[in-house]
Amino acid sequence: GCQSRVPHWLEIPIMCGIAGIINYGGVFSPLELEGIASRMRETMVHRGPDDAGTWVSDDGLCALAHRRLSILDLSEHGRQPMLTEDGQSAVCFNGEIYNYIELREQFEREGVRFRTSSDTEVLLELMREFDATKLNHLEGMYAFAIWESGKRRLSLARDAFGKKPLYLAEGNGWLAFASELRAFREIPGFRPAIDLDALHEYILLQYVPAPRTIFVGCSKLEPGSFATFDVSPKGITRNDGVHFRFQISDVCHPAPPPDDPERHFEELAEEFQPILQRAVARRLRSDVPVGAFLSGGIDSALVVATITKELDTPVQSFTIGFEGVVDSEHTVAREAGLLLGTQHLEKVLKPNVMSLLPRIARALDEPLGDSSCLPTFLLSEFCRQRVTVSLSGDGGDELFGGYKRYRKTLREGANRWRHLAHLLTHRSLWRLGSRYFDDHLFMLSRERLRGLIGTADGGSTEALAAGWVDELNHSSSHLLDRMRVHDAAHYLPGAVLTKVDRMSMAHGLEVRSPFLDREVASFASRLSGDNCYRDDVLKPVLRKLATRYLPKDYIERPKMGFGLPKELWARDGLRDLCDLVSLGRDGRLAEYLERDRLSAYLEWAWTRRKPPIYSIWNLLLMEHWLRENEL
Repeated sequence: GCQSRVPHWLEIPIMCGIAGIINYGGVFSPLELEGIASRMRETMVHRGPDDAGTWVSDDGLCALAHRRLSILDLSEHGRQPMLTEDGQSAVCFNGEIYNYIELREQFEREGVRFRTSSDTEVLLELMREFDATKLNHLEGMYAFAIWESGKRRLSLARDAFGKKPLYLAEGNGWLAFASELRAFREIPGFRPAIDLDALHEYILLQYVPAPRTIFVGCSKLEPGSFATFDVSPKGITRNDGVHFRFQISDVCHPAPPPDDPERHFEELAEEFQPILQRAVARRLRSDVPVGAFLSGGIDSALVVATITKELDTPVQSFTIGFEGVVDSEHTVAREAGLLLGTQHLEKVLKPNVMSLLPRIARALDEPLGDSSCLPTFLLSEFCRQRVTVSLSGDGGDELFGGYKRYRKTLREGANRWRHLAHLLTHRSLWRLGSRYFDDHLFMLSRERLRGLIGTADGGSTEALAAGWVDELNHSSSHLLDRMRVHDAAHYLPGAVLTKVDRMSMAHGLEVRSPFLDREVASFASRLSGDNCYRDDVLKPVLRKLATRYLPKDYIERPKMGFGLPKELWARDGLRDLCDLVSLGRDGRLAEYLERDRLSAYLEWAWTRRKPPIYSIWNLLLMEHWLRENEL
């Protein structure tokens, strides 16, 4: 007999997922609406294998659906969608509210009685009547939807830094939301189509920045944002707002040099230590085993040190290494684990990069060309064998200014006065914002981008790039402040957090980031650029705090990063794959880019003494993503 084939992307066990649809045009019957929402939900079984639920309002106007992976309140009482006792408000929620115990205790003092021990019910009580100001009370990573039957209003919100995804789509008489783009395919009439402007932005940036998505007619709710949709006989009205944006506080400008820098940074470290400790303690709350990623860097080491030294809590730490790689950071992480007293676990691998590329593309709901997806995928797979939740050091570089590209740009600024004659004839060197993007952040130069995509873009991607460059060039604030604010708003949610979310949840692992805490962010916002870069040293406050736990030689090691080691790239095999992308009959990317232009760019790339490997990976990932998603 015939066997139905389960789509390959359902074979990946991931985590909680939400979906919903507003039937404001009355195009679906209540039974049809329930079926659509349930099918949307089932495309995300991998996000929540433990439980599922669908709810439809009595008037057939709204349907909410949820897939659940149990982290807190493992009983059936934590099921979603969850309703208030009067049935007037319903919520579906993806994520964790870390301060739910404090919020719950406050409500209980006011006489509220809870039926469950879940953070979902606390969220429902707080937001039963949506008020955006209440979002400021939440500490966590989340994407949620609240439906208020009496007001016929849907409210959506996303956490401060964009840890959890939330997509929207609208058609004739309906509005839908979901944790993943693929869920929209279950809505009658929805046809996924590549947005060429989004594709071009992806080629430049390695991700599609919010609010755009890779599909025409779909959008992302931006990090730290909310949206309300009021339904009336005339249709649906949308109102958007922002509840959080990371900005550098005006009170830190200007920052006069301290009389005693060592004492100054010691005082800042002393102030920050209890803030980080509270952030870590909140993220250790769980009804399942919790571990920690441990790399060779300072940020993850500080998180682990806080667990073992300040909170006196045993923890398993995890890292991976690569065979045949000189600078594989697993040896450094092993040393840190020994110094910090963890039960350290490591795994040394020799992965076949080319065979893993389709698996990475398959795990991505939206294309992401960050090559560190691969080591993150492998580390998460290893970590999930022992724990369900892991803490990480993500966010430390953006908030405290730790990327090597920051130092390179700042050094260029310091050196420009030494080359005045050169500057007079090369004025672009004055515009360090341009150099930050063109030399360090964009996947290829804007000139090469124009050669690759031609005029099909209509200037949209060029306008985006020019706008970002202008933001960094035309400001009186410290250049480092401008760079870290930009990266916290765009690069962090677009590349870093998307990578961690998708790659970790591909193995049913939840990753929590103490540096992405509102209290931590508030502290970081009060640091001037001079407090984040002193005497050619980045993150001096974090380094000073780390001296409490780690020796000086460890702290002063050069930053290694967590990218894919170049020794693992099979250059010949990679070039063969590139030929398939540009010349192969089955090549999908060539359907959206002119084949001759794509071929010419790759031929140019391979003639370089140092081929732009990461740009090439970016294109290869997009090719495999198009194939895996069967567009």
